[in-house]
Amino acid sequence: MPSKHDPAPASMAFAETTNKDMTTTGPPSDGDEERSVFRDDDDSSLTDPEHGLLAEEDRDEIKEVRKLAKRETRRVRIWKTILLAVVTGAATFVTIGAYNGVNDSEIKDYKSAYEQFSSTIKDAVQAHYSNHRLAMQSCSSSISGAAINNDETFPMVTLKDFEVLGASTRANSGIELLAWMPYVQPEQESDWISYSIENQGWINVSRDIISRDGTSLAAYDDEGILPMIYRNPNSTIPTSELLAPIWQMSPPPFLSWPVVNLDWLSDENEMQRQEAMTTLRHQVFMPVEDLSFMTGTAVNEADHEAFHARLVDWKRDESTSAYDHPHSFALGPVFEVVNDEQSDIVGQVTAVIAWDFYLVDLLPEGVDNITVTIRNTCNQSFSYLIGGRSAFYIGPGDLHEESYDNMEVSVDFYGFDDVETVKQMSDQDVCLYSFHIYPTKAFEDEYRSNEPMVLAALIGSAFLFMVVSFFMYDWFVQSRNNKVMTAAASSNAIISNMFPSQIRERLLEVNKRREQLKSSNLSKGAQKPLMVESMHSHEGRPIADFYPENTILFADLVGFTAWSSVHEPAQVFELLETVYGEFDNLARIRRVFKVETVGDCYVAVSGLPEPRKDHAIVMARFARDCLSRFQAVIRHLEVMLGPDTADLCMRFGLHSGPVTAGVLRGERARFQLFGDTMNTASRMESTGTPNMIQISQDTADLIVAAGKTSWVSPREGKIVAKGKGEMQTFWLSASRSGSSSGSSGINAHRSSASATEMSSNESEVEAVQDSGSTAADEPNPGDANRTKRLCQWNEEVMRNILRQIVAQRGSSGLGNGGASSLRPEPSRTPLDEVREVIELGQYSGPPNRDTDSIELDNAILEQLGSFVSTIASMYKPNPFHSFEHASHVTMAVVKLMSRVVNPKIEGRELDASSLHDYTFGITSDPLIQFACVFAAMVHDVDHPGVPNSTLVRENAQLAQVYHKSTAEQNSVDLAWNLFMDPQFSELRSAVCQDLSGLKRFRQILVNMLMATDILDKELNEVRNSRWEKAFGTDTDIEESAKTNMDRKATIVMEHLIQASDIAHTMQHWHVFRKWNGRLFLETYQAWVSGRLEEDPSLTWYEGELNFFDFYVIPLAKKLANCGVFGVASTEYLGYAEQNRKEWQDRGQQIVAEYLEEAKSSGQ
Repeated sequence: MPSKHDPAPASMAFAETTNKDMTTTGPPSDGDEERSVFRDDDDSSLTDPEHGLLAEEDRDEIKEVRKLAKRETRRVRIWKTILLAVVTGAATFVTIGAYNGVNDSEIKDYKSAYEQFSSTIKDAVQAHYSNHRLAMQSCSSSISGAAINNDETFPMVTLKDFEVLGASTRANSGIELLAWMPYVQPEQESDWISYSIENQGWINVSRDIISRDGTSLAAYDDEGILPMIYRNPNSTIPTSELLAPIWQMSPPPFLSWPVVNLDWLSDENEMQRQEAMTTLRHQVFMPVEDLSFMTGTAVNEADHEAFHARLVDWKRDESTSAYDHPHSFALGPVFEVVNDEQSDIVGQVTAVIAWDFYLVDLLPEGVDNITVTIRNTCNQSFSYLIGGRSAFYIGPGDLHEESYDNMEVSVDFYGFDDVETVKQMSDQDVCLYSFHIYPTKAFEDEYRSNEPMVLAALIGSAFLFMVVSFFMYDWFVQSRNNKVMTAAASSNAIISNMFPSQIRERLLEVNKRREQLKSSNLSKGAQKPLMVESMHSHEGRPIADFYPENTILFADLVGFTAWSSVHEPAQVFELLETVYGEFDNLARIRRVFKVETVGDCYVAVSGLPEPRKDHAIVMARFARDCLSRFQAVIRHLEVMLGPDTADLCMRFGLHSGPVTAGVLRGERARFQLFGDTMNTASRMESTGTPNMIQISQDTADLIVAAGKTSWVSPREGKIVAKGKGEMQTFWLSASRSGSSSGSSGINAHRSSASATEMSSNESEVEAVQDSGSTAADEPNPGDANRTKRLCQWNEEVMRNILRQIVAQRGSSGLGNGGASSLRPEPSRTPLDEVREVIELGQYSGPPNRDTDSIELDNAILEQLGSFVSTIASMYKPNPFHSFEHASHVTMAVVKLMSRVVNPKIEGRELDASSLHDYTFGITSDPLIQFACVFAAMVHDVDHPGVPNSTLVRENAQLAQVYHKSTAEQNSVDLAWNLFMDPQFSELRSAVCQDLSGLKRFRQILVNMLMATDILDKELNEVRNSRWEKAFGTDTDIEESAKTNMDRKATIVMEHLIQASDIAHTMQHWHVFRKWNGRLFLETYQAWVSGRLEEDPSLTWYEGELNFFDFYVIPLAKKLANCGVFGVASTEYLGYAEQNRKEWQDRGQQIVAEYLEEAKSSGQ
């Protein structure tokens, strides 16, 4: 089911960042109590107690623990011999572990690098084959097309600009020479000879073309071709057989008469190869053979060697000629009809392949010593050594280092499905080639070092020193009472989190006096012992003080209320714990006291309980650190917490002045601040701007007085604060000049805003407060980073459910292979497949394995990522029907499904069996949960941005295919066809173990996606009727309990996707305002472009009211009535009714704003 996030990992991830960015400084100068812990006044680097100077409060806690320890008078020496054995064992264990750990890390790095580079080579080889295959096919098709265009009949077909086609085919395909050979029947021989003599002008045309590239034609012959088809003089093939004269070549032949009109099939080997190609009707490769006979006739030797010199340095090896490197022929059929492989084969395209071509430019410079062996099924092999972008031919044979056989990576250089049939043709010189990649010892040595041994020696020496030191120290140290120390440390830890150190001491002193009084009364035999009150007692003077100089910070999450209405409660707390946990770390390092958090508001103060003159400077630095850290944390959290998380902002307000602070006694007593300074600081925050720090005049004066004039800039105009009237405020610069970055190492980089910018920001704040949408909310389909984060979040959700599927199945993640493919009947549309009752699986008990222990296969994860990314790319850049909205719908599904999986009935949790019955079987089948998330993600794929009625009216092609629910059916087919693609076979196998599971998965997907067509009245009436059958009180359908449960589960899933599709109407007003505005913009754009007949602004207000009254609110009530969604249905209904009221009051004004925004945006 949806991911269950643990807040700890997010905090731990950023704790590491903090430690890396902190710098250690020494203690302050003697007697300089007012000096900050920073090296100089402009240095914002932080000092962590773990890395140097301890914070004062930490020292106080240690003192308290020592005081408790000193009360223990017993001196013990515990288990000296055992400790020695433990330390010795630990030394051995850690030393060996460190050695193995570093050694394993180097091995892992080496293997990881090899996997990366071998994958790069594999991808390049596959791309080379694809280029070669497409080049051959393109050449054959061009020849077939030329016959039609020129009104010629095979074999009398000539391409006058054959060199242009040939050069294009040879480019980037590894083809050195390309020849077109028509098939001539014996009775056509005389006609062909006449035809060839008349049309031999192509030779000079081709030579003119190559001369433009600088090729010298001085050595080329000027004689024409001979008036005959000449054959191999040693041929035993009867002259009555088929002829294949060489006709056109690229590059043109060096000598014409011995090449052109040579019957290629007069050689027995070539006849066998031609027969194999004709049988397969596919291009084929021949064995590697010596083609030096072509030098001086078909090929100019100098040109040939220059070609290879650009590929590999063939003169480095023992070769005397470039032909010593492997070459072979490739044959491709030419069909009589373009792209019709069933038509007659009328000729062949023969290519000379230089295998050197495929071994260069495979790796980046500096990556050397990877062996590639080319093998074929004709028992030949040839080896190369890859070094960066170049290659070195080692020689014939498989010459890789055998010790690396287990790391072989192979890639096929062919495209046959029936491989066995092709292998049986090896006696006809038809070969299948493959590339085999291996590392070398030299490659491995680049990643290995003596560091493991050195580290092990250092650790062993350190432990030896520690053992010696232990014996020396043991004579001087008194053992402490562990129980007393633990109790003291625990008490101090609890109190230190609530109160400053001075207040803690006073509280402990009060408690100590009470304990003494209690003991005294008991010793006197009092009839009724004194009941010692804790901090809620009001006896004695209150613990309170007046602090004249302080700076208070208020920080508030902008957009948090709307964001929290979309997310699960656990995610809400994970966000707050992670962000404010980071603030707490910064506060401890900056020696700032955290007062409290109220909702999503964070309150802190500097200048108390320990007074300090630089309180304003310290708080300014703390505020900037918090803003920088927040911006880093929030981007990291979006992948875990979902869309819109990175859109959250932080608003800061600072004010300096006096406060009264103390312990407000009573239940849950805590340290609190009171006074006008608190109120003013709160106003600074509430009237501020997102991701900006607003400070009051008093705070700005203190900062300027400290010589930091560049830190502040006045805000244009005055603000009006409640209870304060007009106030002049300032902006605190979020960037740091002249110093290293702060604790997070990430700066806000927001310079002091100009007057114009400040005015703009004020309007932006008002827009956030009033409508819940800002400029940042406007859709930006070109934002690749945002789309990437959305894809990552969708992958995470689906990955977690996949783990549950595998855990339920109890296997490694791959199915039995039975779910390889499922295609619907061509005559049936998705709407035809909708069922009233989907037959779900039987309850099979709890999962066989722990979900957290499941590790999915890398192939599954890669295919899942590729699938999600492809789906995202299939969405059109609509303002509303976009991948971003699909992710919003997915989040709503996740939230509702989490309530289905973890409902509590009357305060008690259900066991697995009861939960299965209560949720109609949905919760016990993770495949259903995966299908729901899958449906949400793909439900608007390729949506055209207009209603189905518009598509029907326009008689669009989709409407002609589907007739109704056009966009929805199109999304089903597109998503399903992609899911059935062979490249996602492992993913399908992980989702569905067999064909029956795949059919059930598709049925759920079809039913849910068809349910999103809410504008079709006929379909809505059918769904309402089915709801009454499932949950109505007057129904008297006679069916089994299992069928009844499946019926309810079916209708619940359909309403789940319906509610999620319009979830924005049942969430916070700001969320509704955002997505409703985008839907209006999309509809308005369609009207402006002439695709809608009516201006939507004329009916939008009334239409939304009707939508709430007749669809949204009834749907929310249905969710509550079915009972499986727990408090989520109540929450949805409450938001729907609130939004309906808000729209009734403000809707007309908002529609006017919509219209103005649409017009101003150029629509």
